[in-house]
Amino acid sequence: MSRSLVVVAAMLMAVGCASSGPHNPFMPRVIISPVSDTVFSSFMQVRGDYQCRTWLLYDQSGPAANGCFGTTGDTTWVVYQDTTTHAILAAGKIIAVPLDSLDTEAIRVQNILTIRFGNPDSCIPNSRTLRHWLWWRAGRYTVQSRIVDPTTVYAVHRGRVELQAIPASAVVCLTWVHEPLPPE
Repeated sequence: MSRSLVVVAAMLMAVGCASSGPHNPFMPRVIISPVSDTVFSSFMQVRGDYQCRTWLLYDQSGPAANGCFGTTGDTTWVVYQDTTTHAILAAGKIIAVPLDSLDTEAIRVQNILTIRFGNPDSCIPNSRTLRHWLWWRAGRYTVQSRIVDPTTVYAVHRGRVELQAIPASAVVCLTWVHEPLPPE
């Protein structure tokens, strides 16, 4: 009797898990940072747990990719992978920072990038929430940094320092990879 009860419970659990698939568009995935690629490894967790879904590489344009995100403390990690080969196409991190130290943190990070990649170029932000948008050529990548201060739109206590490495062929100042959001 107890054996059949266990079998029935296992079947119900399998059906329940299978039926929850379409409701949860994210696929869990462990992504290991490519040690040999020092640009991408700077913007990724060494071994991170990510939730992935098919998403356009540049949010509303570009090729379909596996858009993945994971969170550790105040940092959200974003990785985009080729849907077939799982090669990493872009990587970034979004660091939530208290407003009173937003500029200090952003300058610290931008100084590290300038030492590593040389003098940056800048974009003129088209958004009231963007204070700075800098970018550096890094071989086959473009590395970008943005300071996001949402206080012009929302009453918040934190801003963001956003960093990413995208393909060098991307249109700088227009192209940015975003955390893939669930459908509403």
